[in-house]
Amino acid sequence: MMRKYNKGVTLVEVLIALAVFLILMLPLVSSLITSVKTTDSGKELQSRNDFAEVLMENVKNASINDLKDSTKVSQLLDGSENVSVSTSSNAAHPEEKDITITGNTYLGTKKTKYSYKIEAVYDQKTNAYGIMDDLDPYKSAFVPVTFSNYDEVATEAILTQKLEGKSIGTGGTVFSKKDDVNSLRKVKADREVNVKMTGNKSSGFEVSCTITYTESGKTIAYEPYRQSFKNGVPNIYLMYNAGVYNDLDTNDSIKFDLSGVSFSGFGDKERINAFIIRTSENYADIIDNFKKSDGTYDNARFNELKTKLISEKLKNDISNEANGSSSKKLYKKSSSGNRNNKVTIVGGSSTVSKDRFRVYHNLFYTDASGNLKSLVTKDASIANNVYSIDNAHEEVWSIYNVKIWIQEGDSVNDDDKMVTLQGTRGGGEIE
Repeated sequence: MMRKYNKGVTLVEVLIALAVFLILMLPLVSSLITSVKTTDSGKELQSRNDFAEVLMENVKNASINDLKDSTKVSQLLDGSENVSVSTSSNAAHPEEKDITITGNTYLGTKKTKYSYKIEAVYDQKTNAYGIMDDLDPYKSAFVPVTFSNYDEVATEAILTQKLEGKSIGTGGTVFSKKDDVNSLRKVKADREVNVKMTGNKSSGFEVSCTITYTESGKTIAYEPYRQSFKNGVPNIYLMYNAGVYNDLDTNDSIKFDLSGVSFSGFGDKERINAFIIRTSENYADIIDNFKKSDGTYDNARFNELKTKLISEKLKNDISNEANGSSSKKLYKKSSSGNRNNKVTIVGGSSTVSKDRFRVYHNLFYTDASGNLKSLVTKDASIANNVYSIDNAHEEVWSIYNVKIWIQEGDSVNDDDKMVTLQGTRGGGEIE
């Protein structure tokens, strides 16, 4: 008879097997835990770095003025808490300001609290390209206050207004002789050149110019220019010469009215530029452009110029000049013989800061001592917007070094070794 032996597994064997299993599984479990932790840490690090990139882009795209404003920075860094902005004088350039921005945010899947610090430190200035460009008349406004001059027309028109209803040389007359009438021609006039721009970037802009003469309570106005522009913001070139009315220098003012302009959509460094350019004083300045190296004239180019001129008198004057005749002036000179009368530049009905609008001019003269003097008087509303035309040839831009720290917790260790991201940004003189 056969006997069956049915032996089971002892508890000791089970424990030994379990111990072996745990020993074999421990590295795998440990590796799995490490992998999960690494993944979470990587996600947190990626969230932190992504946020640092967002901060850097915001700092580069905002204007310097906005970065100094706590309210605007808080709007710019939407989602941040406890945003604070402070400025301090730059160590190397005390006239410039460094900017510090601090705040808190929550990042990652666990919404971990992080603190950040941004420093924008002024470094240097560098030259950029000039802004006198787009000389296409369909891209820039060329406003004539020289050859299309209305001075003489306005003089006669206002004289007519003054004489209306008055008789001359009869009983009860106001004027008994020609000399009395001529006395009306001895009064100065105010001449205001009003340049107006309206529109926006989406629908385009319109530039117009009105010249208004006022004398003895009488006023007359002319509009020598009006044009629409669909291809961006036009530069304004005002071709200017001093006014002469009743053989006297006019009291000139140039007004810029931007009240109808919407600046929505303008970039931080985009603005409207106006140039007041006094033209050549005599035809010789033009004729000299046609001289060859031996002193003779390039007749082909000279004749081409003449065919493009409408005024026969102007053609003859230029021909006489080329033939050595006495100088012919491009402008009418007053009896004082002084072309250097003052010009007041005013802001019009819209006061626009220099980050949006600038006026450049070449209205200067040399005094008896050889010193260069400006003819411009700047109204308070536009004083900070007016510059010599030399400043338009090169724009000066500031460079800021930007450092960003982002660290977990309520505070930031701003040691240079702990910087999360750094770069540079430009900041224009317009800011």
